[in-house]
Amino acid sequence: MKYIVIHMINPPTIDEIGKEEMPESIKDIEVYLNLKGERIKEVYFVSPDLLTNDFTMKITNRYGKVKIPELKVWGIVVFEITGTKPYELPVKKEKFTKKAEVNKEIANKKYEEFMKGIRENKKKGISFWRAVDRGWNSRFAIGNDIEASGGVCAIVDYKMGGGTMYAAYYPEKWGFYKATWRIKVVDVNEDINIVLRATPSKKSEIKENYAEKKLKLSDFKSIGKYEEFSLEFGHIRKPGFYTALTVGIGNCKKGTVYVDTVKVEPIRTFSDKELGDIYFSDIKIEEMNLPDKKGGINILVLRGYWWKNYRIENVVNEIGNERIKRFDVYPDPTKEPYNISDYNIIFLINYPIGFDNYNFRSKLLSFVKSGGKLIILGGMYCLGQGGLKDTIVEEILPVKLTGVGELIRAEKPLILSLQKNNFLPEKPAIYYYHNVIPREDSKVILYGGEIPVLLQKNYGKGEVIVFIGTVLGEKKVDETPFWETNEWKKVMKSLIKED
Repeated sequence: MKYIVIHMINPPTIDEIGKEEMPESIKDIEVYLNLKGERIKEVYFVSPDLLTNDFTMKITNRYGKVKIPELKVWGIVVFEITGTKPYELPVKKEKFTKKAEVNKEIANKKYEEFMKGIRENKKKGISFWRAVDRGWNSRFAIGNDIEASGGVCAIVDYKMGGGTMYAAYYPEKWGFYKATWRIKVVDVNEDINIVLRATPSKKSEIKENYAEKKLKLSDFKSIGKYEEFSLEFGHIRKPGFYTALTVGIGNCKKGTVYVDTVKVEPIRTFSDKELGDIYFSDIKIEEMNLPDKKGGINILVLRGYWWKNYRIENVVNEIGNERIKRFDVYPDPTKEPYNISDYNIIFLINYPIGFDNYNFRSKLLSFVKSGGKLIILGGMYCLGQGGLKDTIVEEILPVKLTGVGELIRAEKPLILSLQKNNFLPEKPAIYYYHNVIPREDSKVILYGGEIPVLLQKNYGKGEVIVFIGTVLGEKKVDETPFWETNEWKKVMKSLIKED
């Protein structure tokens, strides 16, 4: 038995220690392996991002070709090989361009300025990065340039003849955007080819998703200085995709082309309601038939990272079968797909809902409207942090979300209480929470100090309950992390037993 292991890495968009930013996940990656005289027995994908018990998923293998559904940060593909013929893995020899050294003092200063600009622009929904930071699927050299961000930039010269700068852009919302590249040419030939493109990673029927602009040498007003060139494009993922933003350079017979940064800013983004009206008009929010609770409650948990810390399993086990008829946890690749209408209570535990999942969001509204209870427990990847801001689901929440960045650390532990500062036994404490705004028609169930942290709101025949705390942080003095207390379990029991 032999194994071939392929490592797959989706690097941070910013690689400076302490300033890393999570990259957009890459979906539907195809891997192909063909070794003469050998047979591929099984293929597995292993990743810490998989929500399976052993972080492993078996992948269907068809003639050595497999598809990885999603790569978030890191994973490995393991091919289990059988056969008797010795083999050697072919190694493709590539010439790698060594990253040029640059004056560290200048680079650090310019990089800090660049990073400050990134942080400020991100608040406005603007993405901003250097060409050298997004180098996969690209072909260019790296050169020193005192006028470039951080002192370095991507370059293509006459020795190379041509090259490509490639970035995979995956905004949170559908809409129309503008990409602006900062480019400089020095002593290049008149008939050089420079093309800006925005292309969906999957074939799309929506023509606005395709854009292209060809630059002529005459478009550059100041030879030897950086200039900005923009391209407007649509990002309407039907089907889902990311937009490939590229600068293609060809027929470079002399001189050098420098590509420094690319900025992407929204022109117009679609609200959830607009998505439904324009692109999903066939999906309706209407009542569904939910199970009769007389025979017991059916509970569905959609789990995210650290979901077990909330101890919902323990709560359900303590309530027992007399009250709980069915308890399912997803994602679970070993089970058949779930149907929302089979349940009375749905927990979203640190569970993200991307902007692409309009159908799922509409089903959640139909579920609650029909008498279901939706309970959302906070974390790094849910509520405003997980794609619910400005969606139809936010409209039925007992809180108004503030979006990415709403998760903050409490100045001091927030002790849970039924009334302000009337602390529960064991001093159950929250250390990080979602900085959101309670709605006027919401009902406060629990406070954390003076802050409402567990809130309820009616919608249709059902209700939505949101806990804005998280299971992040650790004990400070004499309080106890809320998820470790019996008081927390009592609160969860009361929410379930109310049904």
